[in-house]
Amino acid sequence: SGHIGRTLAKLEYIETISLSNNNISGSITQEIEELSQLEHLSTLDLSQNKLFGTLDDIYLGDFPSLKSFDLSNNEISGPISSDFFRDCKPTLSFLSLSGNAIQGSIPTSIDSCTNLHFLNLSKNHIVNDIPDLASLHDLSIIDLSNNALSGGLPKLGPNVIEVHFHNNKLLGSVYKELVSFPMLQILDLSNNVLSGEIPATIGGSLIALNLANNFISGSIPSWASSSLSSLEVLNLSYNALEGEIPSTIGDFEALKVVDLSQNRLSGEGLRSLSRCDKLRILDLSSNNFSGSFPEAFPSHLLSLKLSNNQLRGQIPANFYSKCGSFQVLDLSLNWLQGSVSQLFISCGKLEYLNMSHNFLSGGIPTFQDELNALIMMDLSHNRFVGSIPSSIGYGTQLVSLLLNANKLNGSIPSQVGNCSSLRDM
Repeated sequence: SGHIGRTLAKLEYIETISLSNNNISGSITQEIEELSQLEHLSTLDLSQNKLFGTLDDIYLGDFPSLKSFDLSNNEISGPISSDFFRDCKPTLSFLSLSGNAIQGSIPTSIDSCTNLHFLNLSKNHIVNDIPDLASLHDLSIIDLSNNALSGGLPKLGPNVIEVHFHNNKLLGSVYKELVSFPMLQILDLSNNVLSGEIPATIGGSLIALNLANNFISGSIPSWASSSLSSLEVLNLSYNALEGEIPSTIGDFEALKVVDLSQNRLSGEGLRSLSRCDKLRILDLSSNNFSGSFPEAFPSHLLSLKLSNNQLRGQIPANFYSKCGSFQVLDLSLNWLQGSVSQLFISCGKLEYLNMSHNFLSGGIPTFQDELNALIMMDLSHNRFVGSIPSSIGYGTQLVSLLLNANKLNGSIPSQVGNCSSLRDM
């Protein structure tokens, strides 16, 4: 704890100072001014401390040999002055100021740090437009998320690998060059005010694409499977997308997570995804999908959400033979009919079950003794008849059990007393 600059400034040959996650306090200006005189210092990490003050009198150019500079998660406030990047040495490749209370704009003088590979200014209060960063040819990872940045998406250098711009106020459309960089692996533009359509061409190295919670319209492009053979995460939820899920999406063999919820998609969406054997999480809720419950779907899902659509008819028998890995199943707010008596025999790992607001009938499915992971079950607003099965006592982890608005009779079984975690019934 305490001040460290005056002491360490005497170590004239030191190359690395890494004092992160301590209790170091004091003025950031005082500490940095004393350390900037160290000619051989290449790595300075003072992250996760209690340093305060502004960056007004700190200049990256004062460090003769600095390669990595990390002041993240301190108590630094005020703006980044244009002089902060003054005479930035070509050695600097890593810069993180995230998790502070920095305000103002990103100075255009940042382009003087021509060899930056990693830039993290996330979790601050930075506003206004992001400057043109196309001249930073070596920039591979950039994180400006969780600020209040506005304006359009900036131009970036050709070697970006990860782009994190989520949780800002960015406007305009997603320009096609941004998603076409050959090395781009992660693009997160979620929780902004973006509009327009999704580009028809996507870079071949993309692993995760997140455009959730914007105002993007149009249809999902029929991307070629060869261009997205590495895609594992696709999140386009909370937009204004229309039309059907393109059949080509079923050829993306690496897909693990697909969230297309809260759009206006229609057709028989699940059929296109049934060939994605690695898919673990699928959310198509709150769309306009219609027709009968699909016969085929990915066989190793952990979470399936199809709520608030227009699915009709009975749940096919082969569905139960493939839900053994399910932890989450939400089929609520559809027009499903028939019995679900086999549900718990096959789906023994369920933690969350919601089949409410349908036209399901028959008896409440009998619990199995291995069904001890179930936390929430909502079968309300259906047409179930008969009594509540005594086997419900096996649901020892149940917190919420909703069976209202059915046609049940008889008494509540005494075994409910075994459900000691129950809070909502």
